[in-house]
Amino acid sequence: MTTENLEGVSSTSILLARTRAEITKHPELGRVFKDPLSVKMTDPLPEEDLECDKETRYLFQCEVLFRTLLIDEWLELHLKSGAYQQVVFLASGLETRSFRLQCLEGVKVFEVDQPPVVDFVSKALRGETPKARRISVKADLTEADWHEKLIKEGFSPDQRTLWLLEGLLMYVNLEDTKNLIFTVWDNSTHDSRVIAQFLADGELKEDDERLKMIKGELEKKEAFLQLMGLTSEDYKSLFQEQGFECEGIISTKNIPLREPLLKEKSKILEEFRKLEESKRTLATTKFFVGCVKKGPTSEFA
Repeated sequence: MTTENLEGVSSTSILLARTRAEITKHPELGRVFKDPLSVKMTDPLPEEDLECDKETRYLFQCEVLFRTLLIDEWLELHLKSGAYQQVVFLASGLETRSFRLQCLEGVKVFEVDQPPVVDFVSKALRGETPKARRISVKADLTEADWHEKLIKEGFSPDQRTLWLLEGLLMYVNLEDTKNLIFTVWDNSTHDSRVIAQFLADGELKEDDERLKMIKGELEKKEAFLQLMGLTSEDYKSLFQEQGFECEGIISTKNIPLREPLLKEKSKILEEFRKLEESKRTLATTKFFVGCVKKGPTSEFA
């Protein structure tokens, strides 16, 4: 696959898929998570020169591993009730859950992203059969009509929905964040749920080296992260102000672990925590918020 195929595909989407592929091949991490389709998508791509040491790279692999497990288990938890028959991945990137998660079998999954990203995934995974009823939606989430394109492809606002906003809010400004939350709310019926990842850079002190590093990269236009000075409580309030009820906030490095392979997961998580304390990466500022739209006829706690 040539670099021409990558035009319009963000480097962060490629990095995330490449990292899932690295985890799959890792002798320890690969025991608890495998994503062969990420391997298939990224192996043909040009090698990337990552300017970081092995420990920092391992830290990011662990971070991606646990955030992926967290979302997988969140989907499994809510889909097993049978109350949800449609899922929306906003800024889906090089997403593979529609193919690898058994809990999505027969469920409508809408993967929404920019046209070049959708086209890249379609070509890279040609011939693969998804477990879900996978529907690709070409849309720019910063434009006001993205939900109309979603509805046009078969999404029903009157059905309970699970919304996934992974790796999205940290790359858009505050106004677009508020607009996204409003649009999700406005297109959700009662008992619809959202899980959203965000960067709480407001919890870093001004003299923190991590904050200085990001600001320096932003000045050189080498970073895509948006620094909004918000804390985890601020993000929680953004959802609550719109009407969502917050069900909890979870740090990337403090996620609850479940079987199978609980012992192996616990060992990796402990190593991750210890190494992060010494390296001080951005992992401690990355959180997930879980929300639900309650209504007068809500049936699920």
